[in-house]
Amino acid sequence: MKIIEKISHAFDLDIEIVKNIDRMLNENLTFHFILRYRKAETGDISETRLREVLDFFDKSEKLENRKAEIINLLIEKDLITEELKKKIELSETISDLEFIYSPFKAKKEANVQKALDYGFGSLVDKLIKYGTIPTQNLIEKYSDGYKCFDALLSSEIIKAPSSREFIKNAYQTYGQLSIVAKNKEDIENEKYKVYLDRVIHVRNIKAFQTLAINRGEKQDILKVNIVTDEINKERFLNYYKKVVENYSKAPVLDAYRRILKSVESEIRNNLTEAAEIESCEIFQRNLHSILTKAPIKNKKIFAIDPGYKNGCKYALLDEFGNPFKFGKFFISENKLNLPDKEEFDLIVLGNGTASKEAFKILSEHYKQEIFIVNEAGASVYSTSEEGIEEFPDLDPLDRGSVSIGRRFIDSMAELVKIPVQSLGVGMYQHDIKEAILDKKLSETIENVVNFSGVDVNSASASLLRFISGLDKRSAKKIAKNKPYKSRSDLKKVLSEKAFNLAAGFLRIPESKTSFDNTIIHPDHYEIAEKIQTFLSFGLDQDPKHLSEKLNCDHFTIDYIMKELKNPGISLLKRDGTTNSLKPVDKDDLHIGSIFNGIIRNIVPFGYYVDFGFKNDGLLHISSFKNRDEFSKYSAGDFIEVQIENINDDFTRINLKNRE
Repeated sequence: MKIIEKISHAFDLDIEIVKNIDRMLNENLTFHFILRYRKAETGDISETRLREVLDFFDKSEKLENRKAEIINLLIEKDLITEELKKKIELSETISDLEFIYSPFKAKKEANVQKALDYGFGSLVDKLIKYGTIPTQNLIEKYSDGYKCFDALLSSEIIKAPSSREFIKNAYQTYGQLSIVAKNKEDIENEKYKVYLDRVIHVRNIKAFQTLAINRGEKQDILKVNIVTDEINKERFLNYYKKVVENYSKAPVLDAYRRILKSVESEIRNNLTEAAEIESCEIFQRNLHSILTKAPIKNKKIFAIDPGYKNGCKYALLDEFGNPFKFGKFFISENKLNLPDKEEFDLIVLGNGTASKEAFKILSEHYKQEIFIVNEAGASVYSTSEEGIEEFPDLDPLDRGSVSIGRRFIDSMAELVKIPVQSLGVGMYQHDIKEAILDKKLSETIENVVNFSGVDVNSASASLLRFISGLDKRSAKKIAKNKPYKSRSDLKKVLSEKAFNLAAGFLRIPESKTSFDNTIIHPDHYEIAEKIQTFLSFGLDQDPKHLSEKLNCDHFTIDYIMKELKNPGISLLKRDGTTNSLKPVDKDDLHIGSIFNGIIRNIVPFGYYVDFGFKNDGLLHISSFKNRDEFSKYSAGDFIEVQIENINDDFTRINLKNRE
């Protein structure tokens, strides 16, 4: 109940709605099923808000479980007090909770334990609370008395939550990070040079800066420390004025140093967590744009994976993306093994090694438009378990050619087979915790797949596994038993629960039941037939009035009416355009040269643009008049750019916006 009340307050939601969401989660209903088909129970909550509530549930549950675990551990050790229990129960974050528990978790320092054995506990307590000067005779009774007394005093100051809050609040607000090189002479990477000998305010540091600094530390190139705030340190001494004036400031400074080290670690962790979240959001936006590109229909594709040593491998794909012919040609040979022009409609070329040379050969031979495709991840797919399972008898290079062609035909259907980290559309994705990245990117893929809906008879198992209620096993089962004449046929291969969760997201255009090609759930077909009658005779169409007549909530009535009036209106629109690029060689690169490009990756400081060269160029945000102008583009959009600057080895190319 505590978690439900907390969420109700945090999101300003009616407590009954939160209870409903909690109940549905316990019933293992999926996110997309709840969002689309349980609007009455959720109050028609938005997608973003529901995600936030579910994340809050998850974090709160972990926090409450850890609280209970710590309390039980302290009870077992006979260390629990009412005051300590209250502090634990009031903790708002895992880090605060762990800090409260830390003094009891570790074995006490030898000198601290000695001080307690010597009977110094009450002396330290009175000194901190009242400034009572400790009895010297008692301390001096032991040869290491002062050493042990100071250790216990420092330990008690550290244990006090107010001490940590005092330091933490100051450094979160005014803290600064100092960045220096471990060895300047060894730094070759230009990306790190911009951070050398810099001091960055904790409040102002950008996500990409945090991730870059973290990487520099991991690679043992950069050294990062929090800058000691001398004013805060003096204030802390004043906070423990009674101790300083009546005894010594040394134990207080020792406590300050040790708390600061812990606070620094927490601040760095918080910055990293925030940076990872922002990086994931960027990755999600870019991935969403790529996956929602409109599919190419009824076209035969000539797909080429270019290369020098192993030649240019190609695959011919029919209108459904099935390969029917493979071949190879070499850049250096005069006699080319190329397919006849009548065998395909469109030419698709990967943007890898030998792309320019292959482009020249193909354009001279066929004299038609050639589409350049980003081949990132094709080689990963070609040797993956998924690739081998799909095409067990094909050479890995042939699988790569098929992947290049298919991603051009339908990016959503093909790119879900490739580990998203290999798609090159994120920011420092290899520096983000894998579990966080996988969760967020899976959410994006699930959103696109479920909001777009899937034709069950043409979808692969790779795509079906992202549908609400399905997993790898059930997706393979569906794919293996195609075709299906109606949604009810799916009951033969799915459990009742899986069918209920998945059916509304699976379309069967060939079905005699028209509702099978809509988002209307089978449970609502009877109501949909009645509403259809009302619509066909022009009767009362007010959802609230119909709700009373049909004994059904108005949210369900409303979504059915919208779908009947405009079939597919609720589905995600896939309308990205396909553009072609010409390969560019370094001899073509000059300051001021103008190129057409495709935005491959969007980051907070600009766009990475593929303009035909092997390395993408950076179009900095400063090239745009304002942020609104910058924000109007998405990954995959076409843009005209001009070369502004090139470094000596052509690894860093700065662009500017031609507009």
